[in-house]
Amino acid sequence: MVATSADLFRPTGSPYLKRAGILFIVLWGVTQVVAQQATKFGSRSIAWADSVYRAFENVKARDPAVNLPVLDSVLSVLIAQGDTCRSARVDSWRSNCFDMLGQLDSAVF
Repeated sequence: MVATSADLFRPTGSPYLKRAGILFIVLWGVTQVVAQQATKFGSRSIAWADSVYRAFENVKARDPAVNLPVLDSVLSVLIAQGDTCRSARVDSWRSNCFDMLGQLDSAVF
């Protein structure tokens, strides 16, 4: 018995096989999106943002004028990653720096 091209492309009728194929396509698409986000800033930028975040968690900010540009950069990397929790925390540190500088209007934003 020889398989023809019509036999190869005939639907199997298995709903599980169809679901598995759809799941594979969806998961592949998600991995592509995540990979693009990681390469947007590069793994070095993400690692840098993680290390700065850990450093700010362990030490209270002392020089707000120096810390603000650093926190702005960390915030942009975290937002690009989609990390809303740590972005909110970095925003609170920025607000604290603005408050220490006496810029209350910026601290509220």
